Amino acid sequence: MSDIRYLCGTLEVASERRQLIVDDGRLTHGFLVTGFTLWPTNGDDIGDMDCVVSTTGEGAVRPMYGEDTRQVGWGYCALASQAAPMTTILRPTEIILEELFIVAFWNEGFTNGLNYLIELTPITISDSHSALVLINNKSQDLS
Repeated sequence: MSDIRYLCGTLEVASERRQLIVDDGRLTHGFLVTGFTLWPTNGDDIGDMDCVVSTTGEGAVRPMYGEDTRQVGWGYCALASQAAPMTTILRPTEIILEELFIVAFWNEGFTNGLNYLIELTPITISDSHSALVLINNKSQDLS
């Protein structure tokens, strides 16, 4: 059996920010976001969409900023549908220790919202590394 975890759900309203808790109380136990996708709840819905996966609620906003260390994943698709997959971009080594947020933005083309699926791979880190990860997850300056 695989240790990979999956978080899934439905964002029913554009700009809805969903908090996904991954914290199990162990600071040396984290996750890497190894994949995510969104797709329409109705097969005949078509529209533009984009989303942000973030380590804080404040980071789960538009615009998509690559320099914001709270934002760990981005996705977008013009004329998204069940047949048109979204493009996703991930920070490949960003460790999640406490919580994860997802927010999606779309036009009126998605009448019942978007489904999401996030893939998490567990990782074990040292106590000293976990302190740096916590600082980075909150977008605090390490210098």
